[in-house]
Amino acid sequence: MNKTRPQPTTTKGQTLIEVIFAATITAVVLVAVVHSLSLSIKASRKSSDQTLSTRYAQEGVEWFRQQRDRVGWFAFTTWLPVGMTTYCTPTLPDLNGPSFSPFTAGVCSGSQYIPGTNFERFLTITPVNQDANPDPEAVDIIVTVEWWEGTQQFQSRLTSSLEEWNPL
Repeated sequence: MNKTRPQPTTTKGQTLIEVIFAATITAVVLVAVVHSLSLSIKASRKSSDQTLSTRYAQEGVEWFRQQRDRVGWFAFTTWLPVGMTTYCTPTLPDLNGPSFSPFTAGVCSGSQYIPGTNFERFLTITPVNQDANPDPEAVDIIVTVEWWEGTQQFQSRLTSSLEEWNPL
């Protein structure tokens, strides 16, 4: 007896279920990649804004330090307001000009941005008297830079204390 063995059947191509499964896996991977790229771009933007805001805050502190060095302690402290005062400072005046006259007292109105940016800068000045002497022994300066990213507000804040000193 001559029996022939049945030939195994081979399927050529892929079934519909295999195609749907592969497409689903590909879609999930693509969504994860796009989401992680989006988060990475957002974090990079926030880091860049934080660096810029810190630079603008440092610029405010340095402006006051240069004023103190340029005119001397006595003239510098006579320009100071009495008590704690906050100024809106989208731009810093020329060092050779009057000290505080170009500043707007109070917080920024929402449209007083540092030119070309979405940052607002506030300077808070507090003369420090530790004894009965009316002349301040130090000046505390707090520079705050704020900005909005969507509906979230961020800020950088630097604090410095200036004292009388003679660079020579």
